[in-house]
Amino acid sequence: MSVLPSDVGVPGSLPPGPDLARVLIFVLEGREYALPLEAIVEVVGYRKPTTVPGAGSDILGILPWRGRMVTIVDGRARLGLPAGRDEARARLIMLRDEGEWMALLVDGVSRVEALAGGERDGVLLLEPAVFLQEKR
Repeated sequence: MSVLPSDVGVPGSLPPGPDLARVLIFVLEGREYALPLEAIVEVVGYRKPTTVPGAGSDILGILPWRGRMVTIVDGRARLGLPAGRDEARARLIMLRDEGEWMALLVDGVSRVEALAGGERDGVLLLEPAVFLQEKR
């Protein structure tokens, strides 16, 4: 299968292609999304971050993690989805991209999978930069 037609042109979505590395499948608002595994450092349970005055609505705050302060980005807000979370099931996906670190808050993590061109089955593949860049 291919990416759903409604997802064509979504900023940061990866174009269909014959070869894709392994990905982490996660859930937001009941929908499955994927990030390349090489950008993911660790997945941890939700921890309430310290808020940062003046931060954008998609920035939940910061957390100390392994000796550094990590910005927590709300995956729902960054993708324009409705607010809400079940803190018991929520997860933080620690991401690294070209030296920048942050954590992505998601509703849950499903699995690690190798997705090739014909094996997307409605999963929207995203580039880490979608979450690492400042929201414009």
